[in-house]
Amino acid sequence: MANVIPSKPIPESERQAEIIKHENTNIELPIGPNFKADLNYHNMVEFLGIKEEDRFNEDIANKISFIRDFTKEKDELDAMVKIRNIIRMLGLSMRGKELVNSLYQYTRLQKEQERLDKEMSLIIEPKHGTENREYSTTIGSVGT
Repeated sequence: MANVIPSKPIPESERQAEIIKHENTNIELPIGPNFKADLNYHNMVEFLGIKEEDRFNEDIANKISFIRDFTKEKDELDAMVKIRNIIRMLGLSMRGKELVNSLYQYTRLQKEQERLDKEMSLIIEPKHGTENREYSTTIGSVGT
C-alpha cells in the first residue's frame, strides 16, 4: 500500500500551484509531500541546526533555498562546504533560525552587490586602450 500510484494524474495548473518562486531568482521550492521527503533539504536543515518544529516553516524553507542557490553548487555536500566557509568568514557561532537569518541577509546583500557591480560596469566602461584614465585620474587627484 506504500507504493500506490494515484489513479488520476495531477493537472498542470495544480502542479504549478505547488511551486513557490522566490523574488528576483529562478529558485523553485516545491511545497508538499515531495518537499517534506526531500533528503537534501533534511540534510541541509540538520547541517544548519534547524529545530524540528521549524523545519517546515515556509519562510525558513525559502531562505534556505535562496542560500542554497547562492552557492551555485550542484552537489549538496559542496554547497554545505561553501556555506560552512561563509559561516566561518562571518564569524557566526549561532545555529538554527538565527543562523539562517544571518546567512540569508549576507547572501541577499551579496546578490545585490553583484547586481550593482554589473550596473556600474555598464556606466564605467574602460575606453579602448585607455583603461579609463579620466576616471582613475579624477579619483587619484581628490586628495591633492
